[in-house]
Amino acid sequence: MKLPPGKLYGRNLKTREVAGLRLAEVVYPAGYQTPEHSHDLPQLCLVRKGIFAEVYDRKRREVRPLSLITRPAGERHAQRFREWEVHCLIVEVETGWQERVREHQVSLDHSAAFHGGLSVWLATIPRIPNRG
Repeated sequence: MKLPPGKLYGRNLKTREVAGLRLAEVVYPAGYQTPEHSHDLPQLCLVRKGIFAEVYDRKRREVRPLSLITRPAGERHAQRFREWEVHCLIVEVETGWQERVREHQVSLDHSAAFHGGLSVWLATIPRIPNRG
């Protein structure tokens, strides 16, 4: 199943669109499992709390807090959220941003996982700020 921009599994706590980036704070309950699916846009997923397993491209990875995953558009994947509630900040990257990122020799065309570094800094942001 291919999900359109803005459609995510889990419980969406808050969403903001800023300059071609869609930010969503999402919670997945313990025991939840997503069906295999893909997304129309590339994503960055920062795991703020909890641990889950992900299957993608015939590979498997264990994802822990302060991990940052890059996921290309169209990549088929499924997640299993075992005994922990999982909190993620998900950023969907519109076409204009994809082009800007490529100008700096960075590609969102391949799946990757990073632990620590920038993701640790991002995780210190308590929540998506309210406008107002």
